[in-house]
Amino acid sequence: MKKTLSVLILLLILLGLQACSKNRPAWTSWRGPVGDGTSGEMLWSVDKISESWRFNVGKGHSAVVSNGKYCYSQGNKMSIVDGDTLEEEYVYCLDARTGKEIWHQKYPCKAEGWPGPGATPLIYKDKVYTIGRQAKVLCLDAANGDIEWERDLVADSLAPKHLYAGSPVVVGDVLLLNVNKAGTGLDKNTGETIWTSQKGVSQFGTPIIKMIQGKEAAILGIGKKLVAFDVQTGDTLWHTDFTSACAPPLLLGDKLFCSDRHAALYQLNDEGATLLWEKKKLGRAFQTFVALDGFAYGFTSVNRKSQPLTCIDLATGEEKWRQELGRWGALSLSDGKLVILTGDGQFVVAEASPEAYNELHRSNGVTMHDNEGIKDMKGCFCWTNPSIADGRLYLRNNYGDITCFSVD
Repeated sequence: MKKTLSVLILLLILLGLQACSKNRPAWTSWRGPVGDGTSGEMLWSVDKISESWRFNVGKGHSAVVSNGKYCYSQGNKMSIVDGDTLEEEYVYCLDARTGKEIWHQKYPCKAEGWPGPGATPLIYKDKVYTIGRQAKVLCLDAANGDIEWERDLVADSLAPKHLYAGSPVVVGDVLLLNVNKAGTGLDKNTGETIWTSQKGVSQFGTPIIKMIQGKEAAILGIGKKLVAFDVQTGDTLWHTDFTSACAPPLLLGDKLFCSDRHAALYQLNDEGATLLWEKKKLGRAFQTFVALDGFAYGFTSVNRKSQPLTCIDLATGEEKWRQELGRWGALSLSDGKLVILTGDGQFVVAEASPEAYNELHRSNGVTMHDNEGIKDMKGCFCWTNPSIADGRLYLRNNYGDITCFSVD
């Protein structure tokens, strides 16, 4: 009996160690669990990378989110109905293991310029929240796709027609959206408007959440200002000079790393943001960086033909190295590795090290053709951040081709 009990205890210990060796967090929002592009996935090897499935969700730049069992994304598809051209935005739920469609929702919306939705869905408990390019907001049952509530903020005359690309964020009962000049807050349970800012065109960033003045605050780049406002009321807490159009800042504790127009680091406090250093020569970034152990990694723009992957020392702003990987690209961070999707569809894994660029893996990431199967290396490109959840990596291009890779 004692021997059996000892074996059972040993087995439980081994299972516990195995569970601890692989942390499998979900990737439920834009840029991952805390919005910094970093996954908690641990101990995966590039030697085990294998393609699992592919699926097309339609044109757009919406990233994939996953709770482990299911994954979700958005896109725009065109069809011919009774001789008329119909353009619709789709929200898809797929089986994360097989890529099989579980459900979809759709509604009319033109693809327009930079076609399709730009925002990424948010999984919050048993709900999925989405916002389309023209501010159609849905709250969906994550399991079956049933619509819990919906709002059309443009049709409601609450917001102007615009490409809305900031992803939803939930804080308490507030569904926070980068809609209008300084955000909009809806009741996450009903969709009713709690507050809204001055009507006008917003920028493209997703709000960053931080405690300021003892309140849950959102930080957004708005015009030439960096603004912090109370999530519950929309009241401005402070603003400071700053310029951000595409790449939202990266929150690093009590500091904020900005990379849009040029690289800069700010110290945050209850009264505002104090500039610590600024490096204009590093060039602007199209995508937000990732950071590890005091160093930031991301694509910077030297000129129209060169957007190298760059490593920056966050303490000084010094450039440690740069590596040409083709035009633009996007990346995330996992297990000390940079998970990169190049602009031309290559899947690259590199070591996250300030010493030098060290490539660990390279393969074809996503199909580089249009939706009719015609090879289209110029019109098809990859700007969407990779997603990482439960031993799977998700990549997509602007035509909506998603590729899932397993690292188990």
